[in-house]
Amino acid sequence: MQTIGHVRQWVRDAVHASRRLRGEGPPPVTSTFETRRHAPSAAAALVGRDATVVAIIRRTPDAVTLRLSTGPISFRAGQFVTLAVPVLGRVHRRNYSVSCAEGAVTEVEITVKRVPGGVVSTYLCAHAKVGDRFAVEGPHGSFVRPVGHVGPLVLVGAGSGVTPLYSILLSLGASDQEIALLYGNRSAEATIFRDELAALVLTQPGFRVLHAREDLAADVAPHAGGPTRAFAGRMDAQVLARMLDAVPFVSAPTALFFLCGPAPVRTAAREVLAARGIPGGRILEERYNAQDDRTDGESRSGIDTPAQPVTFKAMGGRTVSLTLLPGETLLAGATRGGLAAPFSCAMGGCGECRMRLCSGEVVMEEPNCLLPDERARGEILGCVARPREACVVEVRT
Repeated sequence: MQTIGHVRQWVRDAVHASRRLRGEGPPPVTSTFETRRHAPSAAAALVGRDATVVAIIRRTPDAVTLRLSTGPISFRAGQFVTLAVPVLGRVHRRNYSVSCAEGAVTEVEITVKRVPGGVVSTYLCAHAKVGDRFAVEGPHGSFVRPVGHVGPLVLVGAGSGVTPLYSILLSLGASDQEIALLYGNRSAEATIFRDELAALVLTQPGFRVLHAREDLAADVAPHAGGPTRAFAGRMDAQVLARMLDAVPFVSAPTALFFLCGPAPVRTAAREVLAARGIPGGRILEERYNAQDDRTDGESRSGIDTPAQPVTFKAMGGRTVSLTLLPGETLLAGATRGGLAAPFSCAMGGCGECRMRLCSGEVVMEEPNCLLPDERARGEILGCVARPREACVVEVRT
């Protein structure tokens, strides 16, 4: 088993390497192109410190909340932290959304749902205990409410995708702001924060919860026109359309939409919202990828690529050409060449380091969070993409 000192040194080395490449601290993640302008300052990032588990709360048979003592930390609701978790002598990095109210605090909570066969999620759900220590970095992410926004919020999530949405809800306190949570799960027993959400309905006058439940045979409305309803079926486009019909402020011109959950749910939500004429600039999407089957640090497809010439074309017309080192990723090459290419998780799970392949061929580690339509447009993830031949790549800076 790795010692805490080994974990701390591993995180410190990784952070220092990225800072040397960029010449600054880790930047915030942007979940979509539209949310970049809302990104918190990188100066607020918590980098490479120990966190101690001080409480464990069982949420469902397959999900737990870990309360971590971190020392002073300031974060926005919707952001995530990266944990370095030692399991069976190997350190694994995983991103987890903070699931408590935002602010300047000394403790944060993360909520972990077990992934079938997942090494890290199984370990944390079944074996984590009070007193355990993990190295953390962050907070990262721009899946946050724009400062000053006072319009309605429509939060769409499924399964563990509720965790950043729950943080947003908690951070609003006893607000009378109009908020709807559309939340999909297999059953009531599998619903993370089920009781807590029911309690929030009583304290937040403008808040309503609409559940999509696969175990229901028919829709359930305990009180006609009440703040809690349940819709029968998987959270697909048809069910989402019915749920949105029950939200009176969906068409409000100031409404913002937050999407977090498995890719099929996010895809369905985007399609339904587009059909209703909701502009993309009012939709914030947090991508996450089920990375529990990744083997951190182990050679995967393309890791042994030979040195290749790459030309990076950046916004503003700047062009940088250099030869990538054997096995070097496009993100590492771009930053080595002096381009401030955005990135965050560096594991193919958030989509922030998207680039466009203009010519040539690359190999990417799988699984990753790229959607099929993005792949069809030639988009790649710089953090897990390595060139197999000479390439020309467009980079956002």
